[in-house]
Amino acid sequence: GQTVIIGCQPCPAGSYCPDGINAILCPPGKYSNVTGASECLNCAAGSYNGVSGATECTLCPPGKFSNLTGAVECLNCAAGSYNGESGATECTLCPPGKFSNVTGAVEA
Repeated sequence: GQTVIIGCQPCPAGSYCPDGINAILCPPGKYSNVTGASECLNCAAGSYNGVSGATECTLCPPGKFSNLTGAVECLNCAAGSYNGESGATECTLCPPGKFSNVTGAVEA
């Protein structure tokens, strides 16, 4: 009955292991979808992640957008614009003859 001490383990997904000692959860806005990562990846533009330890990012819902990488939240489309798609990096201005006086509009 001898205790076996296991050697180096791969860093779990959702974490990064920069120093060979600690497995650190990826911070919000970043993710790791593989084992053995030495760093976390930024969420792509059009997606976000508001939690630690994520293995993926979530697409921005319609009416919201993210135009930068590493976002922890998506922003509402401004008044005068809209977005009907998921994963948008920008919103579309209302066409002539239409208007939107609310934020987060999903259709023109």
